[in-house]
Amino acid sequence: MALHIAANLVKTRYRFRSRHPEVSLDANPDQTAAVCATRCQDASPTPSDCVQAKERAEAVRRAVAELPADLRTPLLLAEYEERSQAEIGEILAARQGVETRIYRARRQLRVALGKLLEAV
Repeated sequence: MALHIAANLVKTRYRFRSRHPEVSLDANPDQTAAVCATRCQDASPTPSDCVQAKERAEAVRRAVAELPADLRTPLLLAEYEERSQAEIGEILAARQGVETRIYRARRQLRVALGKLLEAV
């Protein structure tokens, strides 16, 4: 047990140091600039990443639109409006079966988007 705790502390400290580099005040300015440049790289998405994200979003929209209405509505209420299953049941006037409908909708989406999920 103590070994796991020690290992996790080392990993946490290593992650912290990789995200928060220390630069000596006595270091050569050229070396400092090189270290900062490698550690502070641009995290903004590339144009190809943006295009891929748009394509994935469109594929998901199409797949959701192709779902039957009795599955699509509970899924949209649960995922996009973040409603609870009780609220969804009240909205749809269906006290039972909401969880099953959401499950089936997700399963159909998983099948329809299988290739897309494998690529990610």
